Amino acid sequence: MRHLPKSKTKISAILGPTNTGKTHFAIERMLCHQTGMIGLPLRLLAREVYERLLTKKLPYEVALITGEEKLIPENPKFYVCTVEAMPLDRKVDCIIIDEVQLAADRDRGHIFTERILNARGLSETIFLGADTIRPILKSLVPEITIKKRDRLSKLECVGYHKLGRLLPRSAVITFSAQQVYEQAESLRAQKGGCVIVLGALSPQTRNAQIDLYQSGEVDYMVATDAIGMGLNMDLNHVAFASNKKFDGYSTRRLFNSEIAQIAGRAGRYLTNGTFGTTNKIPSFDEASVAAVEEHRFPSIRQVFWRNSKLDFHSIKALINSLEVPPPYPNLRRKGDADDQTILTTLSANQTIRDRLNSSQSLKLFWETCQIPDFTKTLTENHASLISKVFLNLCDYGNLPDHWVNGHLSKLDRTDGDIDSLTARISHIRTWTYIAHRNNWLANTKNWQEKTRSIEDRLSDSLHKKLTQRFVDKRISILARDIRRNKKLISAVKNNGEVIVEGHKVGKLSGLLFTPDEDIRTDKAINSAIRRVLPLEIKRNANKILHSPDQFFTLQLEINNKFFGKILWNDTPIAKLKKSQTILHPTVAILNSENLDNGDRQKISSRIDQWLKQEIRKKLFHLFSLQDSFLSGPTAGVAYQLRENLSVIPKDNINKTLKHLTKSERKILKKHDICVGKLAVYLPSSLKPLARNLNGLLWWIYNDKKGSPIQPHSSCTSFIKTPGIPDEFYRSIGFEPLGPRVIRIDIAERISQILHHRAKNGPITLDRKLMGILACPSKDYTGVIKAFGYENDVVKISKNPRYRKIKNIQKSMKNTSSDRTSPFSILSNLELN
Repeated sequence: MRHLPKSKTKISAILGPTNTGKTHFAIERMLCHQTGMIGLPLRLLAREVYERLLTKKLPYEVALITGEEKLIPENPKFYVCTVEAMPLDRKVDCIIIDEVQLAADRDRGHIFTERILNARGLSETIFLGADTIRPILKSLVPEITIKKRDRLSKLECVGYHKLGRLLPRSAVITFSAQQVYEQAESLRAQKGGCVIVLGALSPQTRNAQIDLYQSGEVDYMVATDAIGMGLNMDLNHVAFASNKKFDGYSTRRLFNSEIAQIAGRAGRYLTNGTFGTTNKIPSFDEASVAAVEEHRFPSIRQVFWRNSKLDFHSIKALINSLEVPPPYPNLRRKGDADDQTILTTLSANQTIRDRLNSSQSLKLFWETCQIPDFTKTLTENHASLISKVFLNLCDYGNLPDHWVNGHLSKLDRTDGDIDSLTARISHIRTWTYIAHRNNWLANTKNWQEKTRSIEDRLSDSLHKKLTQRFVDKRISILARDIRRNKKLISAVKNNGEVIVEGHKVGKLSGLLFTPDEDIRTDKAINSAIRRVLPLEIKRNANKILHSPDQFFTLQLEINNKFFGKILWNDTPIAKLKKSQTILHPTVAILNSENLDNGDRQKISSRIDQWLKQEIRKKLFHLFSLQDSFLSGPTAGVAYQLRENLSVIPKDNINKTLKHLTKSERKILKKHDICVGKLAVYLPSSLKPLARNLNGLLWWIYNDKKGSPIQPHSSCTSFIKTPGIPDEFYRSIGFEPLGPRVIRIDIAERISQILHHRAKNGPITLDRKLMGILACPSKDYTGVIKAFGYENDVVKISKNPRYRKIKNIQKSMKNTSSDRTSPFSILSNLELN
């Protein structure tokens, strides 16, 4: 192929992987000259290098030129630029172009290729990049001297790690804003927080985020491939949370060279770095790992190119000049660039076409078509903006102040969420670019200051929102202090709040420390907190031991979350456990892992002592039987009442009752023992507190899971629950009767009424009886059958003041009955 003419300047290339010191060497080399210029791939990186040069040169000697930012002293000696913004009309001794392998990038490659071909320093030109660009450089610049540099540290793949197991100083990489936010939320929950690095961030926001990371306040970052272009940070590990990216045209897997470019950020200077995967992304295959670790990638064979010698005689000539085919086979024409697409689209508009009547107007039109769309989402809106900019410039010579101010005022708002702020920053960047164009505005400097101040306010707000959402400073600061082996200062407030280094981290209630939700999963911080708790827990243990009885409570309300627990100062400290006797459960201390054995035993004894007194107080009617000097059959009845918690079915005690004398029955009555038709019971046990305690004691003694049934204090009847033993219902003072359970004293009363009415003929279910039954009509038949009247038909009263109920279940068929029974007459009754 025909080569380009040789240049008189010394041209060299320094190629190699990341962390070779290429950029540092080239900058030092440039500073050896009187003047120089460096073109960098990112605005963020340009700002970083600019600030580095300010530490080596005087401020008036260094200029910063990007599409949106121009800090140009009167006579600068050195220019730090983005590649697109390089002012090549300024002649300097040394020119550096960084990351020249981006000439193969589909979006921006033609710009880098143009610089490779035409950007030359008076004395020296240096190209920096990956070794994959070597064949292209040797082909396009035959006289070039190429030097290869090896990586200063080792880069090793360590495979897959869960997000929660990533070590400090790690970066998680993904390729969309939504994925970045998702990973950042997870890191906040598991690690206390992270910083965010996106290409869409302004330099101010990005620097504020990186400062958080570099200062050690935050140990993790989530980033896109924006970190792959020379952003130098104290990074040990790069974890890929995605292995696919959308390149503007399709979603595809990462190339090995792209993995290397990003992973290479780990391990700076002589410190080794590692990379791997996370977020359920499989480990990289062996071939990819070998390629990245050994820096072996296919050479670039073709780069993008676009003709830079444009013809401004007519719009047709301009479009034709943009479509000139490349002169060499290793150049590929870039025909779908945004600026060219907008040029072609808008030139079809007759209003615009009417103004394209000179080479000057065509050049202006081409300049306006190059206004970048930083939002990357609103093509039609962007084309409309460019159209209005061009028409205003043509008609008025510059952009009207009121029109510009109208657009800026809509963006000068710091409210909204992260996405809203990011979108406004993208829009204001476009206006900042416009404000830096020569002669487009009447008062360029004022508009530049205004757009910059708006961007600064938006950036500050965005940084604040990012930090609020993705960083828990309590956790990050504590984690940092732990790593530094700092002795943590802690205290417990009177309300139980645990304070470490001035930050609330949880609450100590009784013997239980509950960490705040957002630090619950951080093992290191929890470990540190627990190191400061024993003394406070010891103090609480002493308070428990010496507290009077009124500080303790046994929670018997089923709706309370502490039901069944023993509370001290309204804080659960113990629960009941089964023992050999139902009335004397043992005590199990809750959360006793922070207590030594001695304190645990003392507290257990203290609570056990209180519990015995509490049960005796609430069930005094049972313990009074135990304390009384009953003997013979009466003692047997008292014993069974204690074992059955106050209610014994009549069938279970009939043998004992038969041997009772009249005087012994009087003794039972004297001790408030009621002998009914259905059961023997203690009426005093039917009070809500007593029956709630009885239910809990029975439940624990019988090893039941979950919580027992607890009827309302005024309840006298409720539906029977399948699977609940009859013995439990009796322990709480209720008798199972058919589909219902009825409080035993009410059941005895109903039994007496039925018995009395059956003597006089048909049983009439009147309002009085139905009110006592306290159940739906569908349950009447089942309940009455349970009382022993299953073979009888019950007549419903016709009295209009009584409720009528029809179709009560008919008498059971084929069942023999005793015709001599006083109830036999019921069998002849008919239902109305």
